[in-house]
Amino acid sequence: MPEMNGFEAARVLRETMPQSPLLMFTSHDSPAVESKAASVGIRAVFSKYAGITALVAQASALLSLSR
Repeated sequence: MPEMNGFEAARVLRETMPQSPLLMFTSHDSPAVESKAASVGIRAVFSKYAGITALVAQASALLSLSR
């Protein structure tokens, strides 16, 4: 992202759409990334290496809880 990183984008999205759940899809999955993500309002961090099936299942479950 040329203008800002994902954490900065999450802050802006949280300010403009506070009711929307934010999910992070990253190859940099670690406890430090998860902690920083939570601090900017990201509800879940998904590893790109976990596989698409796991991602879809976890994201669907999280989004259904948001309703």
